[in-house]
Amino acid sequence: MKFGQKALAGARAGTRAEGVRVEISGCVGARPAVRAYIRVSMATAANDNTFTIYGSPHLL
Repeated sequence: MKFGQKALAGARAGTRAEGVRVEISGCVGARPAVRAYIRVSMATAANDNTFTIYGSPHLL
């Protein structure tokens, strides 16, 4: 689920999501967990790069 997206206009940028609620109905396995992550994509004339940073999983 994407909560925010922002194009960088300079060396710094940010986006913030507060009060986000996710509900899961039905079976999701023996040990369901949620995990926050951020994905950053950069494109220049020479290179395209994408990297993802994952937070710790939280068991439900």
